Amino acid sequence: MRAAFLARRTAERRGKMRTTIEQDIAISAIRCCHAARSRGEDNVLPCLYAALESHGCGLLAPAFLGLVEACEYCMGRDFCPGSAERFSADECQILALLDDPAHGGISFAHGPHARSGLELLVSAAASTSFLIERECAGPTNRSSAPGHPSR
Repeated sequence: MRAAFLARRTAERRGKMRTTIEQDIAISAIRCCHAARSRGEDNVLPCLYAALESHGCGLLAPAFLGLVEACEYCMGRDFCPGSAERFSADECQILALLDDPAHGGISFAHGPHARSGLELLVSAAASTSFLIERECAGPTNRSSAPGHPSR
């Protein structure tokens, strides 16, 4: 059942570019995780929640933390953030992964833990992508979001 869900979600998303808002949410989350860890914070979730809540989607914090940790596990290193002017290669990879979880994970397949972590990474990306779409749909439009029980 899970495989069918992922296949359907991938087919729905394949080739669709994320909106600027969705990219801003993802990049804010990734950079917040990195900044909090750089400051030596043990618990990243409060900072991540605050950063995402500025976009109106603070409840996505655990999903993004899981996604970032799965990426880092597969890569075998910490995530490298970009700058105000441009996305880093890691950020571009995670945006591609969120856009197409089944195929975007290919770029993470060369890390030291890729064999054991790739399925986890693809699942985390598919779940996070779905949640982003649902949150970006807004409270009045959530029932029209893909995968909503009313559809």
